[in-house]
Amino acid sequence: QTMDKKQAVRVADIRVQTLGAVVNNLLESFLTTDDKASSAVAMTDPAEDDSEGSIRVRILLGFSDDDLARIENGLRELVTLRNNLVHHFLEEHDLGSLDECRTAQDALLAASIRIKAHYDGLCQWTEVLEATRSRFAEVFKSGAIHDLIVDGTMPWQLTTIVGALRKAAAELAVDGWVPVTKAAEWICTRYPEELPENYRCRSWPQVIHESRCFELRYRQTDRQRAAWYREKSHKLGAEHP
Repeated sequence: QTMDKKQAVRVADIRVQTLGAVVNNLLESFLTTDDKASSAVAMTDPAEDDSEGSIRVRILLGFSDDDLARIENGLRELVTLRNNLVHHFLEEHDLGSLDECRTAQDALLAASIRIKAHYDGLCQWTEVLEATRSRFAEVFKSGAIHDLIVDGTMPWQLTTIVGALRKAAAELAVDGWVPVTKAAEWICTRYPEELPENYRCRSWPQVIHESRCFELRYRQTDRQRAAWYREKSHKLGAEHP
């Protein structure tokens, strides 16, 4: 109920803002670059009742620098278009003649097309956000987050490092198996922030073992014992790797 009231207050506040103010708020608090989005920290507000714990999640849309610049230019264009239509349309178009009326009609049609393009883009963002919210709700309902908060159990299936190990396996696997050292190098290049110590592990083999998402085996290669892994969805063959 409290969240519903806060949402209603925010909606009422946005309704009385100018389009320019709405766009500024959107650019300052919601849209960001990929790098900033990946390092953003969840924002929390003080709970109204200090006796109860609460979690607040902040969702950002991350874009490349070029895409973000293009989006910002498009939104600024939309504000200018709106202002011209509301404040300057009759100054630019003398509706006293049929030719001027046709010119004005063409201008309105072009404006309508531009507005529709921006509207479709915003609808796509809304669909992404709704899908994200639904997925987030499913994660909480699964009990993995509860186990993490209450028992300190790592929700391995949901972690980025396990996802990276799966992608490395898909990219590097030979007969289904991947050398752990090669996978670690592949991940460090593409996911430099994903390190075993971030997950209370001392090494990559420990991550693979603790996650219980993979099979871990050791092979003797050039008188050295090397770790290999593959996803558990694969069945073990008759021969030991």
